[in-house]
Amino acid sequence: MNSISFIPELTLLNKLPESKLPELKELCTHVNETESMLAAFWHASPVLSCVAKDGIFIKVNPFWTKTLGWTEEELLSTPYKEFVHPDDLAPTTKIEKILSDDFRVYSFKNRYKHKFHDKYILIEWYASQDTHNGIIYATGIDRSNEQNQGPTRDVSFSK
Repeated sequence: MNSISFIPELTLLNKLPESKLPELKELCTHVNETESMLAAFWHASPVLSCVAKDGIFIKVNPFWTKTLGWTEEELLSTPYKEFVHPDDLAPTTKIEKILSDDFRVYSFKNRYKHKFHDKYILIEWYASQDTHNGIIYATGIDRSNEQNQGPTRDVSFSK
């Protein structure tokens, strides 16, 4: 489990009144505990979870490898549209535009290429974007057992 501990900038500590150190220590402990809980949830999740920016995944959970066969390194070093079925590229680009306009997207489906099998996995996505920094947060559910595996044109979203 890769985890980054919260460590305050040391130069700021020099300026902090000594009376505030116990409060800071408690805050650091709380942040580290919260981070551990979120990491456990991230790794145990039975859905595809990801964080992306500028067309590249910056974080994916282990379920990606289980579902699609790609390693975390492969997923993080390849533009995510390279995994998307060619017929789903235009709808996926439209969804990116909707997200950039500060909408949440529900029930968007597209197909992702499996690494070892000559097939695509149908994924239903739920996503939102932090428009201040352009980061997309998304979860996806494997819907490959559904009958219609063509691109989905129906998109629901909310502001």
